[in-house]
Amino acid sequence: MKKFIYSLMLLPLTSFAADGVSPPKDKPMFNNLDEVLAKIYDLMDWVFTGAFILTILFVLIAAYKMITSGGGKGVEEGKQTLIWAIIGFAVALIAKAVPVVVESFLGV
Repeated sequence: MKKFIYSLMLLPLTSFAADGVSPPKDKPMFNNLDEVLAKIYDLMDWVFTGAFILTILFVLIAAYKMITSGGGKGVEEGKQTLIWAIIGFAVALIAKAVPVVVESFLGV
């Protein structure tokens, strides 16, 4: 019963928890095309960094498969992993070039 009374005494304190909160202002996310292009550049930089890290990881996995296989099927799996890592990095390079291509088409 004491716990219930104590919790009732604390109840008025929760009503003041949200005091002073103002509604969000109607501000657009982007004001002009330059801000949109800057966000695209930032996104592509993150994608490129992640793809570069994944490429290094998959090259190491391919090397591990090739070294520990002892010949035969493991070497082929390692080669395939290495080929797909290179293809993935090529796609990342293309993604890095997308903002430049968009910028040249828009003439910005």
